[in-house]
Amino acid sequence: MRKYFFLFLSLVFIFAPTTQALAYSKEQVGLNAHWALGGFGKDSKYEKRLDESRTKWVREHFYHEVLMGPDRGAWLSRYDQTMNNYRDLGISVVGMLAYGTEHGDFSPPTQQEWENYVRSTVKRYTSSVRVWEIWNEPDSPDFLEPNNPEHYVPLLKSAYEVIKEVDPTATVLTGGLSQLNRSWVERLYTDADGSFDGIAMHIYTCREPNHDLLRRQLSEVDAVIQAHNPGEQVWITEAGCSASGGISQAAALQYNKDMLDIVFTYPWVKKVFLYNIRNREEVNEYENNFGLLTVDMKPLPAWDWYSLILIGPYDKERTGLGKEEERAADLRRRMEHSFGAGLIPVSAENWPQFVSAYVYGGYPVQALVQAARFGGKTVHPSIGWDSWKNTDEYKGFIGKNWNEGRLVYAYGQPRQLFDTEVAKSRELQQAIYSQYDSPRLGISFDNWPKLVKAYVYGGYPVEAIVRAGLYDFATVSETVKWSEWRGSAEYQAAIGKSVPLKAE
Repeated sequence: MRKYFFLFLSLVFIFAPTTQALAYSKEQVGLNAHWALGGFGKDSKYEKRLDESRTKWVREHFYHEVLMGPDRGAWLSRYDQTMNNYRDLGISVVGMLAYGTEHGDFSPPTQQEWENYVRSTVKRYTSSVRVWEIWNEPDSPDFLEPNNPEHYVPLLKSAYEVIKEVDPTATVLTGGLSQLNRSWVERLYTDADGSFDGIAMHIYTCREPNHDLLRRQLSEVDAVIQAHNPGEQVWITEAGCSASGGISQAAALQYNKDMLDIVFTYPWVKKVFLYNIRNREEVNEYENNFGLLTVDMKPLPAWDWYSLILIGPYDKERTGLGKEEERAADLRRRMEHSFGAGLIPVSAENWPQFVSAYVYGGYPVQALVQAARFGGKTVHPSIGWDSWKNTDEYKGFIGKNWNEGRLVYAYGQPRQLFDTEVAKSRELQQAIYSQYDSPRLGISFDNWPKLVKAYVYGGYPVEAIVRAGLYDFATVSETVKWSEWRGSAEYQAAIGKSVPLKAE
């Protein structure tokens, strides 16, 4: 076991609390909007609120009864305009496909009716909708009759086949289960033959104290996922709290905050869609009061909180996976320059935060190296470098030395930053080429790195460097600094010897 193993563990441990990555952003937290179905007379308000909140994802219902019914033309025009609005706002859409051919009909349509509806809708909106959710709460008697997997799974399978035929790149989700339903998740794995790309579920545990029910249900679902597909993606397509029945707006807001903190501790939770963008007025007190906005779309306390959720790391738009991976590789290479290959003292859990700080936070490599050395003091998980660099915490650690016999690179010194070392190497190279006949100095591919180390870390002057290859390294020690080595007999005997100069 290497002697610095315990040191690395200690660094990782103390770093974790300081730089824990932001749990979620607008890429992970969206809204149930229902703009097409419920936004009549409020289009300008929807546009304003979605724009000002910098919403990135919404969920919309594409009802069978309206898109294939007698008023189909008017409804298609309505949906077309809504999808165009989302496109102009840069918002991605989850489209929920569901229900029978008539209002209030929650029985499965015939296979032909169902496939015609799915194909027609997906084909029309394939450029607007990236993700399709098949049915809504199929485990509830309120939305599927009868509400069992035997009647639901055929709908899921046929929809999956049709959607992939129309758009192979689309993501297909199961219908959002009415709760974190362990038994239904098990049946989806055993009965659906993989006819889904992700599982959708809903969370409504606001009236249960201490979040015990939520934690227990998450744990139960986690056990099923780990047994069948640990890499599963779960989309919580509805989650919220009704400010009714004695629950205040403040309590509903706190529930939403706590709920997100809890669910995002599970890596399989991909996104959560808050229910609902606004209050309703046509149902009952409970159903009417889930909104982050009033019926007339005026902000409630939860709206202000939602609006402040960052749009991405350091409140920046993500660059895309390919670019992030490229920058991450560059960061790893530069940090390994300081610590050694495979020896960066950052846990796998915390590495994404380093990448985010480098790519989006504007943090230089030196700040990240010092963060790894000193428990994260020089990097903040949500404040960018332009601001954080002015804090006392940053200033106190950015230039702090790291010796004490640990992580030493050469001559008792820690390795300097990649760019600094390259600049020093070029400086040495230029000094040699400008004054000396370099091909005759005995400098080779093998000994050049040693000479650079001596120059950068050992303090050796150029006159000592150029004589090393000629006189058996008498003028350069690989371990002793020049300030000490220059007094040795070997050095004194060789430093005055001739060296070929550059021809005039």
